[in-house]
Amino acid sequence: MNIMKINIESFLGIRNVSLEFEQVNIIAGDNWAGKSSIQQALRITTSGEVARVKLKGEYGLLVREGSKKAELTAFYDDGQFNVVSIPLTGKATIGYRDWE
Repeated sequence: MNIMKINIESFLGIRNVSLEFEQVNIIAGDNWAGKSSIQQALRITTSGEVARVKLKGEYGLLVREGSKKAELTAFYDDGQFNVVSIPLTGKATIGYRDWE
């Protein structure tokens, strides 16, 4: 299963971005451009692992300032996708679905 596309909304320093992936990808940019935010979004959507917060109650720290929630959607080449919804307060949820 390979990731084909990711949509990132209101996550860390990213307001809204959609990225499509090929077999090999390079993400480059200036400092504070969002490279680490993209890497963290990929990590959360593919493994459910969050490195930037230690406690589940701190997930709200991942939501972009001024937003009520962050949403990450990853699409895979096997027809599956998952949505990670991170509210400002409360628990983050991950849902897996078919998109074909």
